[in-house]
Amino acid sequence: MAQASATAQDAASSGRGAVVAYLVTVGIVLLLMILLGLLMMTQHAGWFELDPAFFYQVMTVRGTGMVGVAGISGAAIMWHFLSRHVELTRAIFVLNLALFVAGAVLILAAAFIGGFAAGWTFLYPLPGHSNEVWSPAAAATDLLGLTAIGVGFAVQEVQQVPLEAHDQRLDFILTEEGLIFSTGRG
Repeated sequence: MAQASATAQDAASSGRGAVVAYLVTVGIVLLLMILLGLLMMTQHAGWFELDPAFFYQVMTVRGTGMVGVAGISGAAIMWHFLSRHVELTRAIFVLNLALFVAGAVLILAAAFIGGFAAGWTFLYPLPGHSNEVWSPAAAATDLLGLTAIGVGFAVQEVQQVPLEAHDQRLDFILTEEGLIFSTGRG
């Protein structure tokens, strides 16, 4: 038991730099989302006029970004605490961050280069059938960015988490693959 605890502590120590990279990324993305929100609010206040297409591009990026920043900050927090009890792979943690950044770049490119402005919900059929407001390639780029972020989270799934006397076992979790029922003791 002491050996497993020491191994988990070593993993936590080696992941501190990655946690810092996550927090810096969260800070940058959150600052960008705040600035985009202020831009939208000042336009609503009538301080200046934004092109409607650009406004919807900003709204799309901001909505997606706020959801993304919640997810990526949650991943950093989970790593920090879970790595104290479970041996985690730092490479997977770094892969998640790399896929998040790549996905964010694709989403930004889809909006500000490709003109994608469907909002942050990606409701069918709007993204692919925009009445030529943006190209299907821009919608595909946005979807590819969202997929990269999703894959980054999917690779973090662990097969087993230690169960201690004070823990409450979940009966199941719901993922994109469906329900996963618990098989652990409890």
